[in-house]
This record gives sequence, structure tokens and C-alpha cells, in this order.
Amino acid sequence: MKNKINVAIDFGSVHHEVGIIQYSKTMNRYFFAYHKEFLSTGYEISPLTIPLADKTYEAEYIADLHGIHGVFADSLPDSWGMKVQDIEFEKIGIYDPTPLDRLAFLGKYSMGALRYYPERTFEKGDEILNLAYLRKAVQNVIEGDVGEVVDELLHCGGSAGGARPKFLLDINKNNLQYIRYTRGGFQDEYIPVIIKIPSSNDDLWQRVEFIYSKMVANAGIIIPPTYLIKGKQNNLVYFAIERFDILKNGNKLHTTTFAGLINKSFSKEKHDYKSLLKAIEIITKDHTQVVECYKRMVFSYLGCNRDDHAKNYSFCMDNNGNWSFSPAYDIGFSKGQFGNNTMAINGKTVNPIVKDFRVIAKEFRISNWLQIILQTIEALKQFPSLAKEFDLHDTIIRRIFTPISENLRRIEKDL
Repeated sequence: MKNKINVAIDFGSVHHEVGIIQYSKTMNRYFFAYHKEFLSTGYEISPLTIPLADKTYEAEYIADLHGIHGVFADSLPDSWGMKVQDIEFEKIGIYDPTPLDRLAFLGKYSMGALRYYPERTFEKGDEILNLAYLRKAVQNVIEGDVGEVVDELLHCGGSAGGARPKFLLDINKNNLQYIRYTRGGFQDEYIPVIIKIPSSNDDLWQRVEFIYSKMVANAGIIIPPTYLIKGKQNNLVYFAIERFDILKNGNKLHTTTFAGLINKSFSKEKHDYKSLLKAIEIITKDHTQVVECYKRMVFSYLGCNRDDHAKNYSFCMDNNGNWSFSPAYDIGFSKGQFGNNTMAINGKTVNPIVKDFRVIAKEFRISNWLQIILQTIEALKQFPSLAKEFDLHDTIIRRIFTPISENLRRIEKDL
């Protein structure tokens, strides 16, 4: 079991040794310190909580962050990926892996530009992958029948974050049926994507997320290209979204979620859009990105995207040290707890009125707030026709569109 791990940052064109994360058994705490050489680079990997300084930072214990600083916890897998990792750890006699064990396991195969070493290494093949086989492998893990199948899942980025099965893979832009292990860039007509795998014979939520991605784009929100890939067996479809942490020139972006940036629990603490918008102002110093977040806030509330927690909003830093608000991801229909959104708007998490949107818009100088609301309403009204186009059953269409239409009627009446 590891008690120390090195952190590096690899933008593709630029590589730096960042620092060391170390565990103190006597204090039962994790600590981080930058390498002195890294301080001169000016790269702020987590400017709000571990700013560049020649000092040692103690990590507060937060369960969601597994006791380490948020920017590093963002590299860790969520429940699905940890389940896959745990099976592999047990093979080598590790039954209670530490977060440092898990980071070493990821090594260079994580989202963003952070790298961890010494790492666990394995070779990836070049063969074309079979999505049906991956889906079967996922089902085997869920049912506890693992065998050697975990190796395949790990090679496919089976430790990618998320509660549901997802993998970091490459797809051929000319034939979506051709899928291979990721090489971490745009090469040979292949595109790096995150693919979500149905864990059963039900691909409903893959279809819904794809439909939502189209409505998001129609609402004027920046979202990476998305794909609905038809499997060769059982007519199941697989949802894929292009990775925003890899640029067309091969360079990588450093990424951290809003929860990681502020070093807070995404599930135990209450968050609000005002705090997120303020963080975007401070980090990016770009008002257009504040407006972009406002658009997503409006869409999430009107479109019943109630799983809008602090890990579903991210920030990116390029090799010049410039920060930006990431494109949209993980947007779809969610009932929410008692119909509530996760992040609050003007103190509310359910049924906001026009005044609530106007108050936030005024505070953050968003002059076109009304146009944003109207464009979002028109985009969401497309759900029934898009749902029919992508073969959703009428019962499912009513189940999803009924609460959306209630939101739209309430806002339109209030305008």
C-alpha cells in the first residue's frame, strides 16, 4: 500500500513535475507540497485551495474526496470504476486500497493532464473492440462473475469517473462501429470519446442523454459532439461524447470539477449557482463564460436536469495557464429528490420563477437573460419530436415531457 505518490502534469507539448502527495500515519492525514522547480512555472492547478506556494498543504478529510485534495480526488473513479479497481486489487492482496493506490493504478490513464507515478502499467492492444462484449463484461462484474474480463475493462478506461459504466475509447469518425483502445488523441480518423455502456438490455438512458445533447446545443449551450452508436447485437445503442480535455492538436487540458476546485463534498454540502458563477468570474476573468454557465442553469431547471451537482461542472486550464469553463456534459432527465435540483438558484431548488432568473442575471450583468430563457424554452419543446425520432415509447415521452412542459408553462405564464 502506497503512502507517497508523485504528481506530474502533461499537456502533451509541455511536461512538468508538480509535487508529492504523502500520507502521515501518525496524523492520519494526506499532505501535498509543490516541487520548488514547479513554483516558477506559474501554473495554478487549484488556485482557490492549494495556490502556488512553498509550503505543505494538509488535506481536510471529506468523504467524497477520500481524504485528499479535491483537484487530485477528481482523478479518482466513482463507484463503478472503483468496483472494477477493487477486483483487480484483490488479485494482489490489497483489500483496502488507499486513494494513493488508486491514483497509481490510474497513472497516465485519467481525464485531464495530471499524471501519477510510480504507476501500474499494462499494455493496450490495437485491435478493434466489440461493444457487445464490453456490455457483457460489465454485466459479469455487476453479477460478480469476473474472471479475466476485468483486464479488458481496465484497458478500456474502466476506471473513468461516474456511477454508471463508461469507458475512455476512440471511435472512427467514418464508421462508428470501429472502436479501439484510446491513444489519447485525434489520430488516424479516430476521435477520443467517453462511451456509456448499458448495464442491461435497456438503453433508454443512452437515448435520452443523446436527445438532451441535441436540445442543449439548440439552446445555444457549448457541448462537445455526441454520437449514438448502434450495437451489432440486440439493437442496443451506446452513447458517446467527445472528450473536451484533448485538443485537436494533441495537447491536453488540465481539468478539475467545481467540487474539486473549492474542495467540497458534492453530495453532502449544499451548493448554489451564485457560487459557481462567482468562481467562473474569478478563475476565467471572462464574462462570456459566466453567460455560458447561466445558460446551463436555465436549461437544468427548465429541462429537469436535476442531477446538476458540483461534479457536473468543470474548469479547464491550457498549457499557457489560461482557465476556461468546460463544455457541458452529463446532462439528462432526472427526477431529483422530491423534484428538487441539486444546486440552488436564488435560494430555491424547485420551481423557480422568472424573478429568480432575473435576480441572478442582474447580479452578474447578463443583459440577454430573457433571450436565453426563450431560446431554452424553444429547445425543450423539441423533446417529443426528437424522442419519436430516436424510438422512445409514448409512455416514456409522457413521463419525461410532462414535468418539462409544466416548467415551461409556469415560466411562460410568468414572463
